[in-house]
Amino acid sequence: AFDSQTKEHMTLVPSKFGSKCELSDKFLKAVAASGVVDSILEFLSHKATKDLAKTNKAKRERLTGISKLDDANEAGGKH
Repeated sequence: AFDSQTKEHMTLVPSKFGSKCELSDKFLKAVAASGVVDSILEFLSHKATKDLAKTNKAKRERLTGISKLDDANEAGGKH
């Protein structure tokens, strides 16, 4: 059972789940040696950099030449 439709948090206790996932050391070493972990970390780093770049862009341009819009841009000024 989950607490929402996004299924981010499972509310079912592990003792009632019915099974347990056990991965062998051999399997974990094979996954680490395959390079998939490095690929995932590189992807996440790239994604984080891309997301950060999106938030750093400040909207600095003002539209001018439209009379009512010019009035709105001047509204709420210092005086």
